[in-house]
Amino acid sequence: MLNVKDLSKYIFFIFGFISPIALLFFNIKLFLVIFVLLIFILQLIESFETKEFFVKKNILIYFLFVSFLSAIFSQNIYLSFVGSIDSFFIIFSLFLLFIFSGNILKKKEDVNLFISSICFGLIVDSIVIIASFIVGKYYSSIEPIIILVALALGISLYQLIFKKRKIELTINVIFSFIFICVLFVTGFKIAWFVASLFAFFIFWKKTQEQDFSFKDRKVLLSLIVFIFLFIISIFPNLISSSFDFNKSLSTQDSLNIVSKSITHNVKNFIFGAGPGTFNYNYALYFNKALIPMTVDQPALGLLTILSDFGVLGLLIFIICILKTIKYFLKNDSEKDNIIFILIFLLFISLLVWKIEMITLILLFIFLGIYEGFHGKDLKINFKVLSGVAIIYLIMSIAFFMYLFSEELSRKAANEYKDNIDQAIVKMEKASSLFNVSDYYVGLSQLYLLKATDIFNNNWTLSEHFETQKQENKKLIEGLVSKSEVTAERATIIDPHNFIAWQNLALIYENTSFIINNNNEKALDALNRAIELSPNNYLAYIAKGRIYEELKEKELALEEYKKAFSIYPQDKELEEKIEVLTNF
Repeated sequence: MLNVKDLSKYIFFIFGFISPIALLFFNIKLFLVIFVLLIFILQLIESFETKEFFVKKNILIYFLFVSFLSAIFSQNIYLSFVGSIDSFFIIFSLFLLFIFSGNILKKKEDVNLFISSICFGLIVDSIVIIASFIVGKYYSSIEPIIILVALALGISLYQLIFKKRKIELTINVIFSFIFICVLFVTGFKIAWFVASLFAFFIFWKKTQEQDFSFKDRKVLLSLIVFIFLFIISIFPNLISSSFDFNKSLSTQDSLNIVSKSITHNVKNFIFGAGPGTFNYNYALYFNKALIPMTVDQPALGLLTILSDFGVLGLLIFIICILKTIKYFLKNDSEKDNIIFILIFLLFISLLVWKIEMITLILLFIFLGIYEGFHGKDLKINFKVLSGVAIIYLIMSIAFFMYLFSEELSRKAANEYKDNIDQAIVKMEKASSLFNVSDYYVGLSQLYLLKATDIFNNNWTLSEHFETQKQENKKLIEGLVSKSEVTAERATIIDPHNFIAWQNLALIYENTSFIINNNNEKALDALNRAIELSPNNYLAYIAKGRIYEELKEKELALEEYKKAFSIYPQDKELEEKIEVLTNF
């Protein structure tokens, strides 16, 4: 009969298989939370039956605590707790994965089955990617999949070098060929680098087995594979990519922004600016060579941890990795080898690439497995475990509400041209479910679009022309009022969001044409936006445009020149400056 413990293991195997596939077709965060909830229920049942539950004493509990403090003191508590890839709720979920994986995947054969399930899932992904390349259809944001493919290639090569059964060798030859094809098709250099590091570990391990003799054919084979992969990873023109792997920010720009953020005050230095708040730091500190845009995280994962959780959080995270390395150096057993390599390379991926959800998930799972082999047990009372489960369930409900709101917001943004009334209903529902500034920004724009449409078409052939005109006027006034109120609401919810202030200025500017003159209010909102994003040239252009409307040519010219000094590539702006100068 299948017991709870075995069921938990099988669910882990299913998760390992489906999670890489989910990257292409599903929301990986939603998939993670459902999985954690399911495992948590099974762990509660098991601990209720045995009247005990054990966790491993680990420094990651302090990282979770620092994450909580960072979220509490962040600039946007909603975003920091549930609304981003690096939110406290996601860190909490990963910590639970760390605990559960250490308790469930204790045997070597179970760990091997979990790793194999991931590889089989990546085979499905690889076939889809190769097929999409052949037909000319490219998936966006496949970087985490390609990094996992590089790891899976390393696992297959490891099995080829160290396993002897023919069936295993045949399967891994096929797998290696498929994974190599994906790396060639995508041309993602970081993935080649990760694969080459894996190949180096294989070579080093094999030479150790042979007392550093190069007479063994597999030693030479592992060396050739390492050199081949490493050469491809360091020479830029050997392969080309058909996919777009832009980081959005360079490493240097990221370093500049993060360094200014953590030195802004003592709180930022110790606990960080808060999970999911890098976009505020980007708006405040990006240099003049960059175009203002929404940037969720810096170019490197460790910089994201430093920005979010401060020096304290980064140190705790690094100490946890160093502790794992210490375990490995003290006890280099066959059981530890593959797990340590995966932990190390997933950590390396944070050094050379930005944070990806699936790499974080696997990093915490393998850290938990490794800790399960070596760590000391700490007994937890069932009531305490139940209390944690209730807290996580409440946060999960809030998270599901957030995801539903996001979906409503996305649909509203896609449908407003075809049915603006339906789009307004969906955005209203999104903002009522979750108090997010962006929803109110979108809702204010939809109200304004509806009012503008009525204003531009305010005529009728009906005999009740005046009555209809008065009704339309009331509708316009009501929509304008709603537009202004919701735009103002966005700035109250998120006063550090320059986009919310810039949107408020846009609403005031446009409603000035319809009903009241709100140009002064618009200028005040733009001044606040510029405080939050000094190098945002679009805000200066908006100010110049309003001054033009107010017949203040000199002030308008001054603002346009400020904008042009930030972004001289704007040719239309250059022409406007010339016209005003010669007018």
